[in-house]
Order: sequence, then C-alpha cells, then structure tokens
Amino acid sequence: MALDIDGFAVLRAIATHESTFAEIAAEAKEIARKLVVTQVKHKSTDLARMREIHLALGNENFALILDGLPDAQIATLLTKVDKHRSEIKTESAQWLRQHLNGLLDGSANPVDKASATKKQVGKPPASDKKPTKKAVSAPDPTTERLSYRSAGLQRQRTSRGEKLP
Repeated sequence: MALDIDGFAVLRAIATHESTFAEIAAEAKEIARKLVVTQVKHKSTDLARMREIHLALGNENFALILDGLPDAQIATLLTKVDKHRSEIKTESAQWLRQHLNGLLDGSANPVDKASATKKQVGKPPASDKKPTKKAVSAPDPTTERLSYRSAGLQRQRTSRGEKLP
C-alpha cells in the first residue's frame, strides 16, 4: 500500500531550500500560481476566503498572480464576490482590477442586495411578461369632468342642421 505525502510539507521544503531545487524554480512558480488560481476560482471561495488568501500570500505576490489572469476571469471573480454590483459588466478592465484589489485589502466593500435594489427603483422590470394593468384611482369629486359622449351628440345634431336648445 502506497503512503500519501504531505504536499504542503514538500512545497514548504522546496521553498525553504531554493538553492537545492534551483533547476525546478520556474516550474515551482508556475505550479504555485496555478494552485492559488485554482483555490481562488473554486466555487466555495467567497470574499472572506479570498481575503485570507491575500493576507497569507502578501499583497505583492497576490497582485502578481492576479496580473496573470485574463480580464474575463477577473470579471468572473468580481461577479462571484460582489454579486449585486451592476458596474461589473460595463466598467473597464483596469477598474475591475482596482475594485478587486480594493475588496481584498478592505478599502472597498461589496454592494449588498438591499442597496442594489434601491438603485433600480425607477427602472421598469426587465422581464418577458406582459405588462399588467395599473389600478385606476377613483376620480376626485371636486374636479369637473367633461362628457365627450354628449359633445359628440351635440356635434351630430348641429351637423344635421338642428338648432341647439
């Protein structure tokens, strides 16, 4: 029966003895980047976990890893951790990266659901349903109303040559 190695212990040993593993330094960097990206993209990783990863790696290392990600993946990460922010779909790649860095270092906070719905109060719902009829309020009894029906009858009488009373 094969025994399983402790991967973190091996990676820690490689990191502490760089000169011994000099020939695999480039591969170690690539594997480290891949491991962090895999963890960040994992479906269970939320903003709190991303902040923990950011803290563990340090700002510089984490920023270098994020710089290697394509803009589409940055937008996907932001959509995952800041679900209710509508600007993610329209802003530039530079803004997306700055916002993600702000979320990670705590200088920015994600939009909560309540404030996201408050911003959209004036907008009609984007749905394929037929619009519903609005309830008509009762007429104000103090307002004088014209009856177009009687006006039409008067026109008919005058058009036939009849005299109005």
